[in-house]
Amino acid sequence: MVDTDIAPGEIRVKVEYPGACFDPTQAGMISEQSIETRPIGGLGLAIISALSDTMTYHYERGWNVIRLQLNCVQNTEDKD
Repeated sequence: MVDTDIAPGEIRVKVEYPGACFDPTQAGMISEQSIETRPIGGLGLAIISALSDTMTYHYERGWNVIRLQLNCVQNTEDKD
């Protein structure tokens, strides 16, 4: 299940799915490598982590729950 909430200045996403406990906040950093030599897996987590301002995780009764928050403020300055 994916739930989103948009409020002034922020976007929040909550992802819940059943399964074995897997904490994506504990994933290691991805080193820069060419696409030809990069092993499969982990790049999606690195992208989500880099784009999110906060990422939290907890495991409850057989469900993984991940919460992401992106702070966004629209620039309202006039451009000349």
